[in-house]
Parts: sequence; C-alpha cells; structure tokens
Amino acid sequence: MPVETSLVLIFSFSSWATEPPKPHPKIDPRAEELLKNACATLAAQKNLEFHAEITFDEVLPSGIKLQHAAALDLARQLPDRLAVAYASDLGSKRFWYNGKSATLPDSARKVYGTIPVESSIGGMLAKIQEKAGFAVALSDFAVANPSEILQRMSFGIYVGLGDVDGVTCDHLAFAGAEADFQIWLERGKQALPKKRDYLRQFSSVASIYSDLF
Repeated sequence: MPVETSLVLIFSFSSWATEPPKPHPKIDPRAEELLKNACATLAAQKNLEFHAEITFDEVLPSGIKLQHAAALDLARQLPDRLAVAYASDLGSKRFWYNGKSATLPDSARKVYGTIPVESSIGGMLAKIQEKAGFAVALSDFAVANPSEILQRMSFGIYVGLGDVDGVTCDHLAFAGAEADFQIWLERGKQALPKKRDYLRQFSSVASIYSDLF
C-alpha cells in the first residue's frame, strides 16, 4: 500500500579505527513541540478513524514518473485492533488485525493470507513488514506513540503558515536518513494533520506520497 556514508578516522597516536559519533539531530524546538502535540492528540484517542486522499509516483524503468491517486480509510482501537481499506489506480487492498493475527485478502484471486502475531499495533506492523514485506500506508498515525517518527529524523524546521483546503495550518518539514516529510497541522487545540508529503528513498529511486486528510 498508499514518499550513507560512514566515516572512519585513523589517529596518528593510535592503531584503532574509530567511527565518529552520530551528529545530534538539529530539530527546531517549535516544530518538534507542534508535532509532538499533534501526535499526543492522536495517541489519546483509543478509537481513531480517518480518511485520506493520496497521490503517489510510480517510476518506470525508463525513468518516467507517473502519478496515481488512491483513497484510504483506517480505523484502529488501541492496543491491538486495526482495519484498513485502500483503493488506488493500481488496485485495491484490505487489511485487518484482531490482536492475534494479521489478515490480507486478495479479492482478485479469491484467496487470503494470515500472519500469526500477538503484539501491539506497532509491533505487528514491524513484524509483517519484516516477514511479508508489506507496509500499511499512513500506519505511523495509528500506533500508540506516533511521535516515535521523530527518532528517525535528523533535521526539522518550522516553515510557517500554510493553507490546506481553506484551513490555516502550521507547516513543518523534517528530514532523515531514509525519508523526508512535510506536514501541515490544523491550528488550534487539537492540531490534527491536514496534509502530509512523504519522500522515501529506495536505492536510487525516490517514492513520493502526498496525503490529504
């Protein structure tokens, strides 16, 4: 479903090669606070449902990029219930987790697959990606602690105010080793996400996802 170089220093007074320490993340405190507040609002909801309109790129072997559209409906109940319906120009998928097993039906072939896994939603998502190479779109908003995404970011800034469908939002941008994303948070007490642009790097090919809530 619906966007490194290590450096070894050799000191003249030692025969050991030492890896330099990882640079400390440079994240604007305002951007971090706004994102954490939005994530806390999501995490506080035991039952959460949302709809997202998604556009994403497909890169052909020739290098040409095609843009496709998708729609996603997600419902989750903490700590271990999740259901997702996803429909795109390239096909449709449904997925659900009942706390004991994850199920992915294939309507076209009239078959389904299950993976036994008893865990939290976050633990289950990590296992099915490891075992089946299957990632659930926008599932980082469904886990118990969505702000964990900040641990994978090395840079973040507060961009300013932006408009999403007539709603004034705080616009934030973050970058990490494997992915970059921008997010627009509705201004106000809850500060829920209204839009996200996600750039993920797969080898030399970048996959870009734009999600509108």
